[in-house]
Amino acid sequence: MSVMIKTINFRTTRLRYKTSGNGKDLILLHGYLESIEIWDNIFDDLSKLYRVTAIDLLGHGESGIVDEKSSMELMAEAVKSVLDAEGITHCIVLGHSMGGYVMFALAEMYKELMDGLIIYHSICTADPEERKAIRIKTINDLKDGMREEIVRAFIPKTFAAENVILFTEAISMSTKNSLRMSEESIIATLRGIMERANRCSVIQNSSIPILSVIGVKDLFISFEVSNSQAELSNNVQKLILENTGHMGHIEEKINFLNGIVSFINTI
Repeated sequence: MSVMIKTINFRTTRLRYKTSGNGKDLILLHGYLESIEIWDNIFDDLSKLYRVTAIDLLGHGESGIVDEKSSMELMAEAVKSVLDAEGITHCIVLGHSMGGYVMFALAEMYKELMDGLIIYHSICTADPEERKAIRIKTINDLKDGMREEIVRAFIPKTFAAENVILFTEAISMSTKNSLRMSEESIIATLRGIMERANRCSVIQNSSIPILSVIGVKDLFISFEVSNSQAELSNNVQKLILENTGHMGHIEEKINFLNGIVSFINTI
């Protein structure tokens, strides 16, 4: 199955994405400090079943930024430009962490596009004040030249504590890719994340199928919070990964793939 790496213009910058396969359209939106490379271990598996499009969100991978703040709405607009370029009029969207925030904005702004949503280690609420304070400190540390220290400290935390040694190579590769981001890009992203809106109404009012992928050992979103979020609508199914932190497609690849394929095939 051939993989096409493409770029398109978006406002004053370029967006990179890759696509492969045939069938239902599945859109992969990565998380904070990630890029399309984060999907490398499952992209071929999925593209044998569907037409898969993975996008470098603004400021990540090889996509640039267009503003001092990469809002979730702006990122959703960028995603929509890729979908338009590919002639995609209906799709299932999988949003990982920050990619989930973008997915919620996309679903709110372009409801007619959505056939299904996969909430992957993500939440629909706005940033609480204590989390905003942490992001502001990170922005100040970035301005003080601590980019590398911040990235190297962050990536291992995306895995369950007992999985860090098991996935040393994946952590190393993810760290290497994350270090391609400039301070400017990370700061723009953090500003967008901390000012995002509460979009739980997307779940509550949805008439389309939703899958919530929950990592029991997630250090960023507790099981209790994710489980409660999944109860917001009867349209939400759960995929609970018992031995996963924030990287289920790596930490429990087979269970992750089986769960989302089963979900997608019901749509």
